[in-house]
Amino acid sequence: RAGLRMLEATALVNLGREKEAEALLDQVPDLDQGDYRIQKLQFRAVLANRRGRTQEAEELAGKIEELAAQAGWEDGRREAFCLRCTARLKRGEADGLEEDLRRYATCGGSLLSQVCDHLLLGRYCLAVGRTEEAREHLAFAAERGGPLYVGKEAAELLHALLDKLGIIRAEYEYVHVLIRAE
Repeated sequence: RAGLRMLEATALVNLGREKEAEALLDQVPDLDQGDYRIQKLQFRAVLANRRGRTQEAEELAGKIEELAAQAGWEDGRREAFCLRCTARLKRGEADGLEEDLRRYATCGGSLLSQVCDHLLLGRYCLAVGRTEEAREHLAFAAERGGPLYVGKEAAELLHALLDKLGIIRAEYEYVHVLIRAE
């Protein structure tokens, strides 16, 4: 039963349906062990970041890192870093992130991982004023993220960047970036 709820929560988080995802996560018991506990914390941190509760997201990332180390989950450190990095970037704090971004945001793995990495790198590049790099990363994430929350978020950031740069919509639609934020 918990497995089905977590599967549904995954879909809801990815689609950006936060309230429904949070309500469903409340129905999943806090187990002392297993992937569900880490995954549940991970979703809670993602939702906290999306709602601007960045301090909470960082605290949850610390718990994820701890549990992942205990469970021998090697990607736990990467996941915790990405959650912390997102929180810091949402607060406008980019200092000291580049080295770890190069280590963890490899833009490899599954398509969803690639999209998330490009979104994270796009956020970072925006924060440090590297607009052309930001544009490339955000375009990748927007195009390949499709209707998922990360794709829509990337499209919104890209749209705002292009507006700021004075680039009209017709000039960037040729790269097949579908601005879904409208």
